Amino acid sequence: MKLNLFAIILLLLPLIGYTQDTINEQAIQKKNIVRWNITPLAVNATNFTLGYERILKNNRSFSVNAGLLLFPEFLNNDSLEVSSVEHGGRFGFTVAADYRFYLTKKNLSPAPEGVYIGPYITYYQYGFDTKLTVFDNDNVTNELGVDAMFRMFSLGFELGYQFVFWQKLTLDLILIGPSISYYQAKYDLTGDLSVDKNSELYKYLQEQFYDKYPWVESFVELDAVNTNGSFGGMGLGFRYVIQVGFHF
Repeated sequence: MKLNLFAIILLLLPLIGYTQDTINEQAIQKKNIVRWNITPLAVNATNFTLGYERILKNNRSFSVNAGLLLFPEFLNNDSLEVSSVEHGGRFGFTVAADYRFYLTKKNLSPAPEGVYIGPYITYYQYGFDTKLTVFDNDNVTNELGVDAMFRMFSLGFELGYQFVFWQKLTLDLILIGPSISYYQAKYDLTGDLSVDKNSELYKYLQEQFYDKYPWVESFVELDAVNTNGSFGGMGLGFRYVIQVGFHF
């Protein structure tokens, strides 16, 4: 009886090993990740961006992201010269895509866990309109309306690392992402456009652009507060992303 039982166990061992390998293979073959990009929350608490990654053969993948991306209001009432600010509508969104190569020689686990590199492309658009009224001794000295639209198109290369916990929870970190970017702005100014460059109002407008929209520094340099029209130009950009997701 004992001999027969021992023989049965020997016969079952290959099947047990095969079953275990199948389970491990199925775990490895999870190819989808849905995730939430939490990075834009540092800019505005209402921002919401979702993404999806699909694992391909040879430890490669592609991913896409899209969502709402708003920046702080352009103007507020914290300037001594700007006595009244009326905020109009504003809308911003972003889309991005990348193609990843997971470095098998550096990673202990198969994709989507470990170090990856690859190209990426992003597009961002943001528009707003604002009206400010300036008073001097209870007299209106200037009324200026700003209706602006900014666009940014970037092509770059990224280096990142993705953690996978319990085969389900992911933490994706794009650590380095330099890019070549094309910036474009269109603007329409109404009211008294003869703003003195030495005035507190002009300096205030400059500070707002530099602090809240640093990528459009040339908007101020091209004297946009005194003219209407549009401009575009090339520059350097950067991408840094933190995302949490579900692997299935």
